[in-house]
Amino acid sequence: MSNVDVNDVETSNEPIVYDESINENPDEFFMPRLPDDGKHLARLSISDRGVTVGKKKSGSHIGEPLVTANLVLEILDPDSGETLTRTFDSPNSGGDKLQAVMAISGSPAPNHAIPSDLADAAEIAFNAEPVVGVVTQWQATESASLDPSGAKVYPKPFLKGQRNFPQREDGGYTPEVDSPSGELVRARAIVVRYFSASRF
Repeated sequence: MSNVDVNDVETSNEPIVYDESINENPDEFFMPRLPDDGKHLARLSISDRGVTVGKKKSGSHIGEPLVTANLVLEILDPDSGETLTRTFDSPNSGGDKLQAVMAISGSPAPNHAIPSDLADAAEIAFNAEPVVGVVTQWQATESASLDPSGAKVYPKPFLKGQRNFPQREDGGYTPEVDSPSGELVRARAIVVRYFSASRF
């Protein structure tokens, strides 16, 4: 990884892969609501899906090892430290996002680590439940389809930004919206940037 500020990593230009299995019923996870767009303090921890070692299934270098950390992000009240709500992210080693998040968390990945060693280091880093800064954005995407090989194909978001979602009578916004094809879709709070908590 080169020319990366270990205190700040932008992720908005990276392909976003939605893991629908961890959010089949959003109301069970996003309580009382999705985090608003913007900057937050977040405590990172590993979800029940853990840290996995697999292979790239799309893009360049298909078949190469891929380490993915499936994370829960507890959005914290900056004054009291209490958990306000939560969202999810799954940084992986395909574009060095995982290594960048580990560095921001205070536990840099070992240099030139083999996949199993990187996975072990990620587990240690995120089991410590570090607090970092994040920027989140509401995004709505239609359901994945299958390509001829049977692999899931994830379309690009058709709506981004909390203020572009339907507005409620109380002035807030609802995360449910109809897609261009008529599918009722619930937004997800996507992490578009990580930064050091010291910069919050």
